[in-house]
Amino acid sequence: MPRKPIIPFWMMPGSWGLKGKTREIAQAEYELDQDALAEKLLEINHRDDPNVLAQKKLDLMLSSNNIGQYDYARQVVTLTTKDSTAREMAMLDIDLKYEKISQLEYDRKKADLLKEPWVAMPKIHWNPLGKARAYFEMDYNEYFITQLKENGYEGSEPEMVNQWMNDVCVGILEEINDMDAEYATPSRRSNADLDI
Repeated sequence: MPRKPIIPFWMMPGSWGLKGKTREIAQAEYELDQDALAEKLLEINHRDDPNVLAQKKLDLMLSSNNIGQYDYARQVVTLTTKDSTAREMAMLDIDLKYEKISQLEYDRKKADLLKEPWVAMPKIHWNPLGKARAYFEMDYNEYFITQLKENGYEGSEPEMVNQWMNDVCVGILEEINDMDAEYATPSRRSNADLDI
């Protein structure tokens, strides 16, 4: 805020003969309080480069606690990152860092930005007494469905996801059976070969 000095700056002998930026700085120092002065000096010194001016104003807001770290980081990304995908990715990183989103949300949004297939099972329910003993809660993106179609899965979206899940479960069972067979095979070594 201006200090509203009694004598106007132009009447002060110290102002006589000052020109350009030097005059602007002297007038600002005479008329403005500390907070307004800092911002005015930034405007005077960096008006030829709007990006630098905007960054310096953000730095000033942060140092004077007029903006928090989270908002500061997001605004810096907005100022400095021109590519929209890179900007959105940087915003996601900030949201994760400041715990505005969970790791699961981050992973999904990142996959969507990169147009990559993504699937997760955030919850698995187990009921040992029920007919359907396990219940999987799945989350996936549109690129995962596209990948299923490209790999020969057909039907509605839920049908394709169920087919894929069945294939995953069958694959797991086959691996378990292979491991059981490997460990169930009696050793062909004789007792004489063992160091007992």
